[in-house]
Amino acid sequence: MFSERELKRTATAEIFRPFAVGAEPSRSRLSGQLFVLARAAEALTLRIMSWVLFFDGNCAFCSDSVRRVVRLDQQGRVSFAPLQGELAAKMGFSHHAAEQGGTMVLLRESDGKVFTHSDGWIELASALGGWWRFLTITRFIPKPLRDMVYRCVARNRYHFMGRADTCSLPDPEVLKRLRP
Repeated sequence: MFSERELKRTATAEIFRPFAVGAEPSRSRLSGQLFVLARAAEALTLRIMSWVLFFDGNCAFCSDSVRRVVRLDQQGRVSFAPLQGELAAKMGFSHHAAEQGGTMVLLRESDGKVFTHSDGWIELASALGGWWRFLTITRFIPKPLRDMVYRCVARNRYHFMGRADTCSLPDPEVLKRLRP
């Protein structure tokens, strides 16, 4: 991955190259430069954006999923908060922790947009970037069908890995990103 400094330098060089002395910009060269600029802008935007993943703190399946997201999110753009915590209560998300059919909630902080159910997983795949963005193609599956599968997993999440009756100590990386 390119650093922010490298992206800016490359984008600046590509913008001004056609205006160099004796340079004749061609149509294909300009479209290539626009592509480079678009990629640079997208990379910078994703670096600035951040998300908060609200999860069921009593669910071992959900806690394990959080640890996976921490490992996959190399940029550190996703932070975490339990649905039983203060932040979730303040934002009105506590009811999503229901034992039957609860859901994770993903909040995009840049615009305050909230994603739940299958939309939350699709947005999370987009936030993780890399090969995970490939999963955003599931957006074309009808939402009722996607949500039906999500609800089936959510309804049985305690059966998959049990209930977290005792508080396990989170990894240091999770602790750095955990919100109250």
